[in-house]
Amino acid sequence: MEGGGHTVSRFLEAGALDRLYLTCAPILVGDGVPGIRFTGGDALSDALSPPVRRFEFGRDVCTEFDFSATIPVPVS
Repeated sequence: MEGGGHTVSRFLEAGALDRLYLTCAPILVGDGVPGIRFTGGDALSDALSPPVRRFEFGRDVCTEFDFSATIPVPVS
């Protein structure tokens, strides 16, 4: 069993993920294991929405999520 999705999900849930690179290929393969899961509301207003950049690799698209830009900086 591939554990990348579980590992990434745990880092995201813990707030310990600075950047995530998600690459999508334009193919459909039926049922599969969910890539990322985390606790969150189902309203779009509660969705995670960090800054992103997109890169094209032929037909594939890679999206870079910058979670470090959304982490609050402690005030001293």
